Amino acid sequence: AKSKINVPVFDPLDFFVPSAFSPGNNDGLNDKLNVFGNGIKKFSLLVFNRWGEKVYEANHLSQGWDGTYKGEPQPSGVYSFSAEVEYLNGERREKKG
Repeated sequence: AKSKINVPVFDPLDFFVPSAFSPGNNDGLNDKLNVFGNGIKKFSLLVFNRWGEKVYEANHLSQGWDGTYKGEPQPSGVYSFSAEVEYLNGERREKKG
């Protein structure tokens, strides 16, 4: 016997990088900068300080930047990021901010 099941599939192919986070205040909320998305197979996140120095690099979604560099808390300020993901279907997307 055969059966057919229709499974709704939505393809958002987008990921989200928050514009702010609050490391070091020990409130348990937004303590790490993470990337959020669905259907992601591969992932890369780079964070740079205002002088263009790389202060963080990750290749796994479960990791997140805790606001430190070489074990030292970094000052509050504006940091830039470059994120690239590859989805399960092979499509790639990149964001900078």
